Amino acid sequence: MKKLLTVAVAIFLLIVLRVSSLHNYLLYHSLAEVFSIIIACGIFMVAWNSRRFLDDQFWLFIGIAYLFVCVLDLAHTFVFKGMSILPGYGANASTQLWIAARYVESLTLLAAPLTFRRRVWPGFYFLGYLLVVTILLLSILYWRIFPDCFLENAGGLTPFKKISEYVICLILIASGVLILNCRHKFDPVVLRWMLASIFTTILSELAFTSYASVYGSSNFIGHYLKIVSFYCIYKAVIETGLTKPYDLLFRDLKRSKEHYHSLFMHMIDGFASHELEFDSNGKAVDYRFLEVNEAFEKLTGLTGVVGKRVTEVIPDIKKDRANWIDLYAKVATSGRSIRIENYAESLKRWYAVTAYSQSPGKFVTIFEDITQRIQAREELQRQSEWLHVILNSIGDAVIATDAAGKISFLNPVAAALTGWSAEKALNQPIGTVFRIIDERTREPGEDIVQRVLKDGGVVTLANHSGRRAGNPRGRQRGADTDGRR
Repeated sequence: MKKLLTVAVAIFLLIVLRVSSLHNYLLYHSLAEVFSIIIACGIFMVAWNSRRFLDDQFWLFIGIAYLFVCVLDLAHTFVFKGMSILPGYGANASTQLWIAARYVESLTLLAAPLTFRRRVWPGFYFLGYLLVVTILLLSILYWRIFPDCFLENAGGLTPFKKISEYVICLILIASGVLILNCRHKFDPVVLRWMLASIFTTILSELAFTSYASVYGSSNFIGHYLKIVSFYCIYKAVIETGLTKPYDLLFRDLKRSKEHYHSLFMHMIDGFASHELEFDSNGKAVDYRFLEVNEAFEKLTGLTGVVGKRVTEVIPDIKKDRANWIDLYAKVATSGRSIRIENYAESLKRWYAVTAYSQSPGKFVTIFEDITQRIQAREELQRQSEWLHVILNSIGDAVIATDAAGKISFLNPVAAALTGWSAEKALNQPIGTVFRIIDERTREPGEDIVQRVLKDGGVVTLANHSGRRAGNPRGRQRGADTDGRR
């Protein structure tokens, strides 16, 4: 329905403009040019006043350029045949200004995609266009050295003018291709309006290659297509810039926001942002959930919590020994981040929690469920204690070393056998506490600990091996072994 209404309005305007052109062509021409001038000024104002927030300089470059295109079009309107605003100029000057404006417009659209790759001081663009347009105006209106475009007494349009229109069309086609290649930089709606503007501008230029009078039907069609072209630019920049600024001015920021929001929603750790609530004395008594991700709901089993107070979601939280509200209040008021492992009695789970504050009174928590890890650690601790009791209770001597051959455990029987207490033997090289000798030669025997560490097998002492234990007080005593230790 909306599209049909747009088409109906366009047809109605076409009829009105055609009637106005038949009644008074200067009125029609002025309306067409004023419309494009207003749009060009609007593009500049939107782009210039948004320059500090733009992700790139494409729209700023376009906005500055269209301001100066507007200047050339305004001069074209003033010197148009019959206007009498700037006397002394005829159809040739107005046509020259038209060609100059279209060259500036088309070359701008061709160069604009290059601004995606670099940032330049905006004043440089402004001064550059000011210099170019000033030279064009002087060459046409003062020096009068710009090539002739329309000679009323010599056949109308000059070859330069006709060739220029075709060159401008080729430049516009190239600019459309470049913009299409950068389509990932544009919102799809904005891209369609931009390409539509370029296409109608090409049709407009083709219409201006065949008229014999500045009041002719081809001139009328060309100006009408120019109105359509600038309407498309209006839809792409001004309407979108005012109603959907993220789609135009912050395209990359919007995409980044969507990207990080997706990461936020699908991260495996729980995430929640909160806002503290205080009593009349300024003491934090509660906090409200502002945002949570899917992992939060999965790890806690809590759903539909956004906008609710924690005391509504977990009524017993104030009885929890972890004292979560006070803990988070310190983070939100001090600005210091913390990382803790705590047991949530209300949820019957262990969590590793990182909490930080992004602004006063607000805080964020990122956490993972470590219940299984804690349970595994506790089970390992129980088994370690159980093994320690067994090794300390058996009747055989037991000495354990680490991978470097340093003693990590000595049970009471081994302590009695070696003369070393468990405390003093800890971290001592095995050869210092328990040394093997060959009883026949009385020479040091093989270092069986290093052999075990190297081969990973079971080593049994030879029958003629004995041991010599180093005494921590500096005395040594010898004793025979049965070859099985």
